[in-house]
Amino acid sequence: MPDHHVLPPYDPGLQAERTVLAWSRTAFAFLVNAMLWLRAGLADGDSALLLFGAALLALAAGFHVCGKRRGRALTAGDRPVAAHPAPMRALALGAALACLLAAVASAYFGKG
Repeated sequence: MPDHHVLPPYDPGLQAERTVLAWSRTAFAFLVNAMLWLRAGLADGDSALLLFGAALLALAAGFHVCGKRRGRALTAGDRPVAAHPAPMRALALGAALACLLAAVASAYFGKG
């Protein structure tokens, strides 16, 4: 009688590559936005814009690091649920807050 609780060997296929590419695209998008906010802060001499740009830059670095770690975990054969969920949740929350702050800041600075 087969044991239904035993999982078959995990075959990531192209999942590792797709995952790394998705994290890389996200990191690049945050990097580009960080550069734009930093440029605007330097041009206006506004420290709030510079601070926000620096926060986006830190998020971009975090996305890049998590993507690399996730890709290595998948390449090593780990199942998707086994890879460091806490840092990824923290980055997702940070990204959501950054998007919210960007929307509020755009509305505030766009009226000037």
